[in-house]
Amino acid sequence: MRIDVRPILRLPWPTLLLGFVAAGVGIACLFVAFGGTQAAELLATPAKPPAALKIELTTDAAADLAAIQSQPLLHASRAFYVAPSPDAVPASPPKPDYRLAGTFLVPGKPSVALLVSNQNGANRRIKAGETLDGWTVQAVLRKQVTFTWQSESFDLTSAPPPVNMGMKRVPMTRARVASSGGAAGVQSLGAAGASAPAGTGGPTSDQPRLYQPPPN
Repeated sequence: MRIDVRPILRLPWPTLLLGFVAAGVGIACLFVAFGGTQAAELLATPAKPPAALKIELTTDAAADLAAIQSQPLLHASRAFYVAPSPDAVPASPPKPDYRLAGTFLVPGKPSVALLVSNQNGANRRIKAGETLDGWTVQAVLRKQVTFTWQSESFDLTSAPPPVNMGMKRVPMTRARVASSGGAAGVQSLGAAGASAPAGTGGPTSDQPRLYQPPPN
């Protein structure tokens, strides 16, 4: 059987080139399909070692490194930590800046105190055992809260309400004038120095005017 290749050779050369490429790819696919990818040989290949890093330190660089190690980093004003001596007495924290607004005493339940901050007016409820600004609430009484810190303690009491409740108290005085004639039921109106009203026809007098209530 003879195969006539002359019609194939008459095709344009781009078509022939694409045909050869397709044929080559097909043969490669068949080779890989039957021969495999040789995964075992690829995994057995040793990895290449990484390239060694070369760092050259001069004498000046070593001196700068020693200076950095001997001083604190990041800021010139920093200092290394120095442990306090065991005999040093720690200072107590500032006392809580609150005022006692009231307490809630309920039988069978922990007493609760209501505090108001003197800085921003915020409310805070506390009870015995809680901590406020580093101080521990020791006890909550009717008008007193006891705070402790180690061996120190102080009491926060509620201030009594002001008597005038914001009102100004002005003293009042009344002048008493004895009635003349000793008549019963006669009361004195006006003060010394008052004169009789005009138009009454009577003489002007500096004596207090008298008023006698009408009979019942």
